[in-house]
Amino acid sequence: MVLAWEGEDHLVFFDALSGDTHLLSAFSLLLAEAMKDDSLTQAEILHKLQAHVGSDLSGEVDTAAILDIHIPRLAEVGFLLRQAA
Repeated sequence: MVLAWEGEDHLVFFDALSGDTHLLSAFSLLLAEAMKDDSLTQAEILHKLQAHVGSDLSGEVDTAAILDIHIPRLAEVGFLLRQAA
């Protein structure tokens, strides 16, 4: 179960299997939406995120490294069901 409030930068995710509750960034929800298609590569996921946000996510940040960190962590807590190809 996911609870999010308009205007907030975070959301709450309850994992019914483990009974754990997690406070996640709004980026986590955008990432989950971008990963709905199971066949997407990490580059394609990044492209979808950039299109959704409407700005260049790469800027001064290594977005590939950010995805390398976020995707496994979100999969570990049960928020994402798979990791990017």
